[in-house]
Amino acid sequence: MSDHMPERVLASSFSGTLNWREAIQLACRPLREADLVPEAFAESILSSVDKYGPHFILTPGIALPCSQDEFIPASAVALSVLAVDPPVSFDPDDPACAADLFVVAAAKDAETAQQLTDLLIRRLRDSEAALQMKEAARKEDAGSIASFIQSGLFL
Repeated sequence: MSDHMPERVLASSFSGTLNWREAIQLACRPLREADLVPEAFAESILSSVDKYGPHFILTPGIALPCSQDEFIPASAVALSVLAVDPPVSFDPDDPACAADLFVVAAAKDAETAQQLTDLLIRRLRDSEAALQMKEAARKEDAGSIASFIQSGLFL
């Protein structure tokens, strides 16, 4: 396994109205509950959105929340994947600025985090891979997401 492949994949889903802050906190929660990231991890992402806006909307429907200012190391390379219904809006005036899939990457070092993020960006721009990821997250099927990653179908 390469250094930037996740050791842990956590999948969850949520049905109900969320604001963007709640969605980011919910997407980060499995990483925190698994003791993979410190409490400051989600707060750093929220602060980054406050400062720069939703810079991590990859395509309409897909968000890769991350901090622009501060790297906070994790105890392992991991992904938290959250599917939400209805989509969460970051800007009510811009329908392209909404997401129903949140993918949060955590890594031990900044270089690994960047490599993992680059891979996610490349793969999630493929609409078929994005649909597979959304469906697996809706089913809270971390095993399928991990299989996509390990088999090369996803990453």
